[in-house]
Amino acid sequence: MEELMKGMSLNAAKIELMVFVIDEFAKLHGLKYKQAYSYLDFHGGLAFLEKHYDVEHTLSFNEILSDVSQVCINRGGMIQ
Repeated sequence: MEELMKGMSLNAAKIELMVFVIDEFAKLHGLKYKQAYSYLDFHGGLAFLEKHYDVEHTLSFNEILSDVSQVCINRGGMIQ
């Protein structure tokens, strides 16, 4: 993941990571992209990803998805 982000501005890299997380979360849980976005936004997953980007972007993609999913569950999300 880190290799993909080299040479991008910080904001562009954050957006790229968020788009990728939303897309993969949607695929993993059989959701449409908009549904995944709404869920992750409502339950704080995207805010977490933005706030902790400096650490999260260094992790494997499975770890990132796990972290974001756990944040959502901790904040009332029901998708596991």
